[in-house]
Amino acid sequence: MLFNLKLGLFAAAVAAASADEGSLRILHNVRHSNKQRSHANGVNRVESKPRSGGTQALPCLLLEKVKETGHGVVRSWHCTLEGEDVKKAGYEGSQATVAIDGIGFVNDAYDGELSSGDTKILATNAVIDSTDAKLTITASSHITFSHVQTRRKLKSSTGTQKVLVVRVTLSDGKAPQSSASLMSDKVFGTSGDVVNAKSVFEGCSHGKMQVVPATGSGVTNGVMELTSSAGSSGTDDQIYDDVLSKLRAHFSVSDLATSFEFILIAIPDGIMNGAWAYPQTPYSIYGDPNVLYPTMTVHEMGHNLNLDHASEGADTNGDHQGMMGYVIDHDEGTAAKLCYNPAKNWFIGWYSDRLKEVKPQLAEYSGNLIGVGNYDKISGDDQIVLKLAGPSGEADYYIGYNHASGWNEGTHESVNEVTVVKQKPGLEESNKVASLSQGQEYKISNYLNLGSDVTIKVTQVDANTASGFAAVQICSGACGSSPNPAPVAAPVSAPVSPTGGCVDDASWRDTDDWSCTDYINSNMCDPNGDWAVNGVSANDACCHCKGSGPSPTPAPVSPTGGCVDDASWRDTDDWSCTDYINANECDAHGYYAVNGVSANDACCHCKGSGPSPTPAPVSPTGGCVDDASWRDTDDWSCADYINADMMCDDAGDWAVNGVSANDACCHCK
Repeated sequence: MLFNLKLGLFAAAVAAASADEGSLRILHNVRHSNKQRSHANGVNRVESKPRSGGTQALPCLLLEKVKETGHGVVRSWHCTLEGEDVKKAGYEGSQATVAIDGIGFVNDAYDGELSSGDTKILATNAVIDSTDAKLTITASSHITFSHVQTRRKLKSSTGTQKVLVVRVTLSDGKAPQSSASLMSDKVFGTSGDVVNAKSVFEGCSHGKMQVVPATGSGVTNGVMELTSSAGSSGTDDQIYDDVLSKLRAHFSVSDLATSFEFILIAIPDGIMNGAWAYPQTPYSIYGDPNVLYPTMTVHEMGHNLNLDHASEGADTNGDHQGMMGYVIDHDEGTAAKLCYNPAKNWFIGWYSDRLKEVKPQLAEYSGNLIGVGNYDKISGDDQIVLKLAGPSGEADYYIGYNHASGWNEGTHESVNEVTVVKQKPGLEESNKVASLSQGQEYKISNYLNLGSDVTIKVTQVDANTASGFAAVQICSGACGSSPNPAPVAAPVSAPVSPTGGCVDDASWRDTDDWSCTDYINSNMCDPNGDWAVNGVSANDACCHCKGSGPSPTPAPVSPTGGCVDDASWRDTDDWSCTDYINANECDAHGYYAVNGVSANDACCHCKGSGPSPTPAPVSPTGGCVDDASWRDTDDWSCADYINADMMCDDAGDWAVNGVSANDACCHCK
């Protein structure tokens, strides 16, 4: 089942899925590609049981292992088996993560990019090898796809993050040389260490991400001692599976992510070099002593937060201005005080009020960039990152000032320079393409295939640690000597009819081939131009969206009885009323309510936003009539689709005998 979903603007409704799976079915009111914080919970390998083998019977969740070694980066795909397939791999329990042989066949069959922690596969004739604990897929396999989705966002990088460090002793007594107390100090600073994973995350985020040591039975200062059933001859994958199984049993939970945002597994030296992580999960694993180094832990935990490597040229980790490119084992002092590059800073969620997309084909930009270390001092219209959209399906450009100040004072290259980084959205490597000092410029030839170049020019650099900035111009063609933007005519929005009414641009399509009609049917718009083509978004082309950008502030406070947002209220995902405004979302069914209070109770933006109460009327004169007998694969009727206020089922993901909600329900036609 393939979804064409969009990131950023959404309002999902949740319904219970089958009791057998014990999961949630997430329904989409608008397109998004937000991935569930999926979990590769392993189980205990039981060597004494017969290794049955067999063919795959149930979908498994794809996980991409990103492993840092002394010889570079190794990437490999694994799959988390469930149900009866677990025993076929020689394991016990509810889940087991195994390697995949034949991932190329999966890529060939999938229309798009596989997403770690989101894509599920079921391959006919795929063999589960119990000897090597792997899933072998061949050219003859017919592969079907499904997705695990949450309503709106990736694994959170803000708020309180509970972190558990697991110090693993093997069954033969081999243990990490680093003590539990030392690990606690180097990850959390519990004994006075100044530069550690906790301080780097909290410093770079300016307190938006709060790292707290886990608590609970057997946990001391965030660290738990655990003995694995695996011995020194075991692999890191076997230890990983065994540790997760024991943790689930110890804490009496089936999903460890309900208790911990991050789990760092520290194993003895000699089993593996370096470290690795599964993106979009809580899990990372470290060969001793790598868990002691913030340049390693912040890098691997960055993968958990859906950040990929920062490359330069052909070197996967070659961009050393930030943590996703620099994985050398630095521990103390300024050498370990660095944050992320501009592309990662755009996605990380810490500087959302200081990110700006510019469209030089419409108007020249002139302004100041501030380094992340001085984010707390920013004022006016100064920005942390500027974005230039790339051609449809290609990487975008992200521009930032790599100021060596605050918690970024240890940046190792492009110091006090403006850097230009290219990256596609999502879990993608970034690539640094330029480092600019004062007076230098970078040219993008034939920008957006419009026939003209775009120039990024640095007109001034101030490296003062307290008040530094970089002045930047972004121009269509060459930048003049004046930093002031040249007057440019405003872009033409949807055309106006001779009688004064608005007319949609019928020929316009966005990056997903959506027309204005599609935006109307989905009741969405594109105020940030995320899916614009050649700088033209739905908000330029469609009457439905003209002027639809989110309000810059919540509903005003009125001393005479006007609506007032509850400024102290937060939902289950720590969203405030302002977040709901910015996302153009509400919570008509109270799925994310706290103590019975949802956004529709607390936020003026959402009051009265519930879904239509009844289906489309049945008309004896030819109007639309719902198929009252129809049900989808989850036994949902047309009335359920209306009450869930969902986008419908454009792709037929829940169709029965080829009939989906879009065929059976007037609400969805």
